[in-house]
Amino acid sequence: QYGLQPGSSLDLTHGRNFSIRRHREEALKQINLEKPTLLILSPPCTPFSIMQHSNKTRRDPKIIQREFDEGMVHIRFACQLCELQRIQGRLFLFEQPESATSWAQECLKRLGGKPGVMRVSAHLCAFELQVSPEGLSKKPTAFLTNSSHVAQQLNQQCTCQKPHVILEGGLTKKAQVYPTSMCRGNLERTSQGYH
Repeated sequence: QYGLQPGSSLDLTHGRNFSIRRHREEALKQINLEKPTLLILSPPCTPFSIMQHSNKTRRDPKIIQREFDEGMVHIRFACQLCELQRIQGRLFLFEQPESATSWAQECLKRLGGKPGVMRVSAHLCAFELQVSPEGLSKKPTAFLTNSSHVAQQLNQQCTCQKPHVILEGGLTKKAQVYPTSMCRGNLERTSQGYH
């Protein structure tokens, strides 16, 4: 519909665990082979979430450190892939919750300072994010991208008149799936930027 071809999905649901070096190397080879027009990266945010930080005093510090170190492997690898896309003249879209502490990490700050890279914020209720019959969820999310078309499309703030459903318990997992209207918008804007 948009003149684009689907590429590979490289994540846990497809047997890729980027905590494992070999899986990172294989993914890098696949990306170099496919040369995707738009590469979308959404590393696990659990070690960087506000909720995790609020539970810090009740958890084993060694486990917290191990989770953080593993999370940083994912963040650094994602930044490496974004930079690869950028220097080869292709597009990337990196996503994390707006409140995630990962945004304070040096590799993301460096990436955000590269020419043509911009950060935008979105409330996903603006894209009809609904994971409960009780209503929409706000899910404030920040994105880094080197596509002005995609950035413009994503820069949407809440205009809801009703209270939002809070993402907790099982709803958090359901909210990991991007709303359809957001995906369609990204595809359309990617197509505009390339054709």
